[in-house]
Amino acid sequence: MQMKKGSAVWKCVALWALLATQDLWAEPHLKSIKVAITNPTGENRPAENIVLPVPELKKIAPDFYPGSQIVTASNASTIAEDATVLHPTELPSQVDDLDRDSTPDELAFQIDLKPHQTRIVTITWGAVDRIFRLRGDYEKQTNAIFTKKIDGVGWESKRDAFRLYFDKRNAIDLFGKARPSLQLDRYATPGYVYHNYSPDGRDIYLVADALGIGALAGWVNGTAEHVADVDDRGYRIVSTGPVRAIIELTYKGWKIAGKNVDLQERITQWAGERGFLQTIESSNAGDLVFATGLTQQQGIPELRSPATDDPAWLAMWGEQAVEGGNKAVSPILRGSNLGLAIVMAPGSGAAVNKDSKDYLFTFPLKNGIASWYSLAAWDQEGTNDPIAVDGAGEPRYYVARLADIDHMTSQEQLLAYVKQVAGRLKTPVTVKVLSSAAEAQSAPADSLHPIGSRTYKQAIDLLQKEIDRTAAKWEPVIAAAPPSGVGDSAGDGFFTDGDNQTGEWKPQKGFFWTGSFWTAELWKMYSLTHDEKYRRWAELWASALVGKEFEHDTIIDTMMNLQLLWWASHEAGDSKYRDVALKHALRAADWFIRNDGSVIQSVHYNPGDNRQQFQLSGNGSFVFPNDAKPGERVFYHTHQGYSWETSWSRGTAWALYGFATTYRETRDPKLLHTAQTIADYIIAELPEDGVPWYDFCDEGVMYRNRDTSAAAIASGGLLQLAALTRDAHKAQAYRSQAERITHSLIDRYLTPTYKGDATPPGVLRHGSGTHPADGMLIYGQYYLLETLIQLDSAISTGNRPAAQ
Repeated sequence: MQMKKGSAVWKCVALWALLATQDLWAEPHLKSIKVAITNPTGENRPAENIVLPVPELKKIAPDFYPGSQIVTASNASTIAEDATVLHPTELPSQVDDLDRDSTPDELAFQIDLKPHQTRIVTITWGAVDRIFRLRGDYEKQTNAIFTKKIDGVGWESKRDAFRLYFDKRNAIDLFGKARPSLQLDRYATPGYVYHNYSPDGRDIYLVADALGIGALAGWVNGTAEHVADVDDRGYRIVSTGPVRAIIELTYKGWKIAGKNVDLQERITQWAGERGFLQTIESSNAGDLVFATGLTQQQGIPELRSPATDDPAWLAMWGEQAVEGGNKAVSPILRGSNLGLAIVMAPGSGAAVNKDSKDYLFTFPLKNGIASWYSLAAWDQEGTNDPIAVDGAGEPRYYVARLADIDHMTSQEQLLAYVKQVAGRLKTPVTVKVLSSAAEAQSAPADSLHPIGSRTYKQAIDLLQKEIDRTAAKWEPVIAAAPPSGVGDSAGDGFFTDGDNQTGEWKPQKGFFWTGSFWTAELWKMYSLTHDEKYRRWAELWASALVGKEFEHDTIIDTMMNLQLLWWASHEAGDSKYRDVALKHALRAADWFIRNDGSVIQSVHYNPGDNRQQFQLSGNGSFVFPNDAKPGERVFYHTHQGYSWETSWSRGTAWALYGFATTYRETRDPKLLHTAQTIADYIIAELPEDGVPWYDFCDEGVMYRNRDTSAAAIASGGLLQLAALTRDAHKAQAYRSQAERITHSLIDRYLTPTYKGDATPPGVLRHGSGTHPADGMLIYGQYYLLETLIQLDSAISTGNRPAAQ
């Protein structure tokens, strides 16, 4: 009777603690919005330009944090399909303030779209110290400058660069590039002559007194009048970056056709594009007709779109690039072709015209606005594009590209490109925001609709079925393997990971470092059931492992292996094993555990030989010159987490379990504090269902892998810690969190998880050995079984689970 009463009281207290700690993981650290982007045409749309107004996003998610965002895309076309994608593609993005009020106005990025393809884009945001641990370093792809050295304002992508003479000429000139790169800053260098031949790029165009390439003019008495006579001429570089550059020009008091016109012009250069978009706006232009065009050169004929086409376009192809030299006026470069084009915005009402200097479009403003796109394509573009070579220490050892040069060499190619630009302007992609509110990245779809709540005993029975099924299949394999042929990477009969759906283990050569988990699982089942078949199976596999131990790198996982040293110390009655383990644990606490409880996976140090070359797990050797003294750390990194500055969840769980066990053996208060710090970090970082992402910092942003093995290990570590912590409230909180994690595992991730689930019973789904791998893991199976046995035993005896 007393036992039942104690059991009931313990359950009641556990329930209270469970409810009290639920809010610790109620709010995700990172939130997102889902957007569907669709190509409505039958043409490929590489690097399609996308602009999302920030105020519209804030209507859906008021806490949207522009500037601290990551944009990713999957090839899924629906939210349901997107939920199954493990590794979306990161898209460089940029936030721009268009009106100088220090408030973000637009989020811009580019996306590749196949014909009629819909892709799901996820916009994720959060605190800077989280987002920028994940977000890539986006290389600058556009630039804009203003300097007297280039006579005004310039803008560029890596394909080509343009400049606007910021004076009465108000014409647009061209720098052609043989090497794809940003070069405006070089052109602006004092003393540098950008007309001279260069392996990279130079001024290749002769504007003279014409408009050049798409410059703005007024149409007066049959002539394109430059924006020359103005009271004030202003500029502002709005943005430059990985996605686009924007320049704003203002003209006040332009004297034209008897009018005094105020005008604003915006130039937008997108990454990777050969051209740029111009948009002009005026509230007092009245009925003024505007003009833009291309300079007539060398008798090259104009190429026009059919009269019925909208948008209308104008192009030229031929020898119109100039030779290099130290003068602005040079002879035409023979044997080299330059293509130029202008594409008007759809519905512009543009008319075909020309004067003595330019081929023109003339057009009115509609609702005070007009837009057009101007481009250039030189046949030398990209002809000096070096390719990096692995192992090449300097760029001079790179190779020069001859094949697959991305440039245009014929009029037909130019016109095809112009028509593509026209098609994009005429039929833009569609953008649909799918989210009605900010949301966290979803857990795996097959975990969202559990059948019901299981008891620990029911879950153990499911695991037992998986063990029986596995042993029956693999016993003949291990029995047939000659012991002499078995090693960490040789021999049959071993496995580490399996398939989420079939429940089948994947064969591997050798026992790797994971072979003993299967043996341990068999011993656990034998201790629970006393069924001799489990003992026989355990001894069969153990016989293949004995004497085959091997060393590991200095990684956080080794905290789990200290249990062998505690055992050796007890069995041998020799304290040296204990002393070695304690020394290792204390150093690991200093080296691997950050102040917030997050964990470093791997630390390399000088073992005394002053080494300058190190072996990175899975990545070969790494040469790192250093002056570290013997025993000092040289560097740290990860090979299974997201990055060196994040916290790999399974490694964090190993640390929790290992430090709890080490404190149990030593009672060193520093080790208890370390274990509690790690536990508190884990609890604060857990998602809603208690099963961590593969990395605590990456909440399904870059890789959408949960790791049930990390959950199982962490649950066991929390149980250990609960039994060791003297603070009753803390102890109960740890125990309650362990129970909640375990219930989530057995209800949502242990098969069968939903009605009609065809996977064999007892498969713990969604472990992640190394992202983006997703499947069952042998150590997840083992630690779940270990924890379930502890919890079930506590219920049957009415006692709290004891530290093992």
